[in-house]
Amino acid sequence: MTVLALREGLSVARMAIGGAKLPVPTSFAVALFVGLALAFAAWGPGRTPALALLLPLLWVGAPSRATAFVLTGAYHLGVVRFLPEFAGNWFQSLTAGYGLWIAVGLLCGGAWALCWPKDRGALRVVLSAAAALVLTVVPPFGAVLPGHPLIGMGYLFPASNWFGVCAFLLVTVAGCWLARTWLPRRYPNRLCTGGVLMLVVAAFLWFVGATPDSNGGKVAGRIGALDSRWGGYPKRDSLEVMSRISQVGLATARLAGGDDGINTLIFAESVLGVYDPSLYPVIELEVLRKTRETGQTVVVGADLEYGDKQLQKIAIVFRPDASYVTARQSVPVAEWKPWARKSHFPVDWLATSTVDIGGGIRARIMFCYEEYLTGLHLLSEMQGEHQMVVAISNLWASENTLTSFVQASHTEGMARLFGRKWVRAVNFPRPKVNGA
Repeated sequence: MTVLALREGLSVARMAIGGAKLPVPTSFAVALFVGLALAFAAWGPGRTPALALLLPLLWVGAPSRATAFVLTGAYHLGVVRFLPEFAGNWFQSLTAGYGLWIAVGLLCGGAWALCWPKDRGALRVVLSAAAALVLTVVPPFGAVLPGHPLIGMGYLFPASNWFGVCAFLLVTVAGCWLARTWLPRRYPNRLCTGGVLMLVVAAFLWFVGATPDSNGGKVAGRIGALDSRWGGYPKRDSLEVMSRISQVGLATARLAGGDDGINTLIFAESVLGVYDPSLYPVIELEVLRKTRETGQTVVVGADLEYGDKQLQKIAIVFRPDASYVTARQSVPVAEWKPWARKSHFPVDWLATSTVDIGGGIRARIMFCYEEYLTGLHLLSEMQGEHQMVVAISNLWASENTLTSFVQASHTEGMARLFGRKWVRAVNFPRPKVNGA
């Protein structure tokens, strides 16, 4: 999405923001276009997520609640425009993939629409804007909403920490009041003025905002994240599990190198499948023996079974004082499904997410889907002192490189906001064999 395309989209949007009366179908079409244009402009290679900061201003300037719903729903659908393919492969049904994608748009648009201020009174607008910014971070809406505007602050004002969070809230609320209350009173015929101001803000964000580092997140000091192409989840106690453990051990030994080696290795989420105690002798032989010789720490994702066929995603930290940390929010419907009798991953947003990963470094672990959830990033920052962010993801169901890029952009944005180094390990689909 180029600056020209964004400018064209905003020039159309200013009709709505400026209060021009449009037929309802045209108003919805404009809102749909603007929401999608903003998502494409903000989320993708060579683009800056700082543009997501425009969303609340466009939302508050919408001429009706229904238009605000369409605009914000379209934006969030555009952020995860790769979801139909991913969910379709997961459920082996493209219909299910598109159904879940649309459900995300409905829920996200509904959160913003619920808070949209019909009146233009200053107090009503300020309270509505503040409520929208909070409601879209906390459950239930915060558990499904990607592309939150706060993430854009990390690309605009890195290392601003909690001051940046507070500044985001105050400036955004003030901007909403300006757009919906002050501007209409000061300039009753505000079509041109509103459009020009929006274009100025968009241009500032475009040129000043940083872009995600497509090659980042692999090494931070002596901590390294290794991507894999092992494909889907291995069957329990299968030779595939043994092979993966062996490859973890080989990579550990290969990257050990004294003062120049990698002290801590990070592997992707759930790559060992369901952990079974019977695997311990293999882990001892292939991994633990090597780590005792080299002094390294290895972090590997697995699933832990407990209770009545319930599962929990964990990151096992292999070191002399071995430990693990658990996921707090798994993928709704696919994994978090309390109605199911088995293979259900419970949710616990208040679980501890920080762990010692060696070398005196504490890190917060973000499990795949959690990377999208701004509320969980903020909770991790509240939980205690840590020096970096470690993300582990399993994207075996998507061949689209945009899936990993956009997901990583969320983690990078929040790490930037709090001035933290970050690494990210991903498991991708198996390479396709020629002729297959």
